[in-house]
Amino acid sequence: MSNKYTSPSLQIARVNNSSEDIISSENWFTELDRLNSVLRAKPLEKGKDYRPVNIAILDTGVRPQFEDLVEDYKDFITENDMDFIDEEGHGTYAVQLIHKANNKAKIYVGRVFKHRKADENTLSLMTQAVRHATLKWRVDVIVMPSGFQSESEDMIEAIEEARWTLTRLA
Repeated sequence: MSNKYTSPSLQIARVNNSSEDIISSENWFTELDRLNSVLRAKPLEKGKDYRPVNIAILDTGVRPQFEDLVEDYKDFITENDMDFIDEEGHGTYAVQLIHKANNKAKIYVGRVFKHRKADENTLSLMTQAVRHATLKWRVDVIVMPSGFQSESEDMIEAIEEARWTLTRLA
């Protein structure tokens, strides 16, 4: 059974499936496209200070067929920045999702995971990547679609440095 309800600014299709509500991602993106068409700066509104948002994705990399969506790529595992790699697909999905949400964004990818689970080097690589994204790529947003079971003082410090630097640059 399908019904529609309206919130103040967004209409979402809801489907009743065994007493669970499922919101269609396609409908969500359709609404996002409509919202973006209103909010995105028009060519005549773009002044000399306009620039697209710069987003870093620190994950499993990106597959070669999507390299045209990427402004810059750095492989912190192999240190071979010429070959786009994503053995898991997780980073590639993140690139596709961000591109679909904002196709004007400049996307930077740092490969810090070889597989889905972190290994003994991943925290250190992620820390390096956060600093690289902040200081070299000078991104506005850092996406880290991952979690760790332990804390790292160095990682916390890198994130604090990024937060301070990105706030200061804004």
